[in-house]
Amino acid sequence: MLITLDGDTVYTFSDLEPRDADDFSRYERDGTGVNDDGATKGEPSDLQVTTYIWSFISNETELQLDGDTSKVLINDGTTLKIEGAAVGDLTFHGNDNTLIMTLTFMAQ
Repeated sequence: MLITLDGDTVYTFSDLEPRDADDFSRYERDGTGVNDDGATKGEPSDLQVTTYIWSFISNETELQLDGDTSKVLINDGTTLKIEGAAVGDLTFHGNDNTLIMTLTFMAQ
């Protein structure tokens, strides 16, 4: 995981709290998916598992997940790397910023 804001790295996997670092996502072939909170949950009341719907679009160059679209950077059968962006006043200073999140998933 890598998150940049206006080109500067602001967050990486190593910045995650231990309770978040063991979370995982599973993309099923039928277009469903599961986010699992892992062994260490943030709050006992947090859901252990949440589900989502996903699909490839544009000849598998984009991935749509619950209505949000990300660019597919790598999809070779063992690695899925996607990148999504948001633009807006993300720092609340009256200027538009660009936030880019890059996520890499590995087959298990």
